[in-house]
This record gives sequence, structure tokens and C-alpha cells, in this order.
Amino acid sequence: MSIPPTRNGRTSFVASSSSIRPEAALGFTLPADWVEVLKISDGGTFGRGEADCRILPLDGLPRFHRELVEYGRKTDDDYPDRYLNIGDNASGDYFALDLDAARSARDGAVVSFSHETLQIQRRWESIAVFVESILSE
Repeated sequence: MSIPPTRNGRTSFVASSSSIRPEAALGFTLPADWVEVLKISDGGTFGRGEADCRILPLDGLPRFHRELVEYGRKTDDDYPDRYLNIGDNASGDYFALDLDAARSARDGAVVSFSHETLQIQRRWESIAVFVESILSE
């Protein structure tokens, strides 16, 4: 299945099994590499214990993202708009795509940030490096 790119070169993805249109609900276009991750897993938990990572399925992504943005803005008036929240872990920390750090329309950097301080704890240079890391930890 080929997914056509949008004007900005990123892929618009609409779940074929539902009427959910995450791009419209999120206000972001998903990087093509993240679309590929969702096509393979459509959510799930990877890793063990505090090193785990729960990836939100496509239909849960808009609400999860919106709730974290609301929390972030209550906690920090300068909470950046560039993060697309994609998952969390057993410790309560969050994972997000950093859309400003995207190297291309296919890829983007991934960050982990503390649920207590909203400070970045870890940064992966690409979606591929992030996925490899969570699968090998």
C-alpha cells in the first residue's frame, strides 16, 4: 500500500479500519517512518520494567497527545508545540517525536521527558535509532 505524501512531503495516514483521521485531530502530519512503525505494530509495549516503552495505537494517539499537551501547558507556560506525544513508560515518563528536529519528511528525532519536570531525559537522533534502542533494551 502506497501512502501519498502531503504538500510538506510528510505522509498523511488514515487508518483503513476506522474513520479516525489523526492528522486532523493532532494538527500534525506524521513522519513517514512513524507511519511505518504504526503499520507494523499499531501500538504495544516494548522492553521490560522501567526501560519499557508503550507506543500508542493510531486511534489512541490524538487523545493521548492532547491530554499531555494540556498537562504540559498547565505545568509550563512555554511547553513547546513541536512535540508529538507518542507513548509512555511504567515510570510515567513520556516519549515524543520532535518534529522541529526532523531531518526529512520521513524521519524525526525522538525524545523522552520526565512527567515530573517535563525536562528531556534522553534523545534519539531518528525514529529508526529509537525503535532499535527500545527493542534491544
